[in-house]
Amino acid sequence: MKRFVGIGIVALFVAPFAAAALAADTVKTNGTISAVAADSVTIKTDDNQEMTFAIDDKTKIIARGASTMIKKAKKEGKAVPVTDILKVDDKVQVKYHDMGETKHAAEVRKVSGKM
Repeated sequence: MKRFVGIGIVALFVAPFAAAALAADTVKTNGTISAVAADSVTIKTDDNQEMTFAIDDKTKIIARGASTMIKKAKKEGKAVPVTDILKVDDKVQVKYHDMGETKHAAEVRKVSGKM
């Protein structure tokens, strides 16, 4: 009986770390934005696949002029919507975590397009 209890305790301790390690794997893809909303961005990848990524306050958006826009908005007590930075037809690189049905964008880097 003691052996089973010990195994259960080890499983309870190791399982969260194993899940975190799997979720920490970051995948990268490139493409062109086909749709952008406050909480998501959809791209057509270089190999013609449509992919939608969830965006939240943890998503890092990198684009020319974005940091200046964000600093100015913070001084005014406002937030900059992602739709003010990313536009349809922008070429981007997305680093994301594949969480099964949801793909969470960790970073969206604009590589071309107007702002």
